[in-house]
Amino acid sequence: MTTTICLVDDNTDILGIFAIFFGKKGYNVIETTSGQECIDLIHLKPPDIILLDVMMEPMDGWMTLVQIKNNPSTRHIPVIMVSGKNPTTEELKIYGNLFVQYLMKPISFPQLYEAVAGVLERRASVKI
Repeated sequence: MTTTICLVDDNTDILGIFAIFFGKKGYNVIETTSGQECIDLIHLKPPDIILLDVMMEPMDGWMTLVQIKNNPSTRHIPVIMVSGKNPTTEELKIYGNLFVQYLMKPISFPQLYEAVAGVLERRASVKI
């Protein structure tokens, strides 16, 4: 069974590059450019993992994350936050227990792949 990754970023260039990269690694890729589109899509077919940009409009990554985790049908999906901005202490206090990892842009493909593979491996070992 192919692993599905949902990529959420309002920057279509980054989204396209990440999609090509993960597609070549054998992932089934779902691309979205907004938080609301992400929420709508993951209800139809929940992915195995979500890479979620923080700085988006009108619904930012934090608001999207809260909606994902407040819904019983999607709360189990691991979310990796991806941003060009360091999280504030307040953001970590509020949202820190809702995501599994926080990655800073720019990020190398090996770092990105390692982060995703690590989360998926830990998730698989917990299910066993």
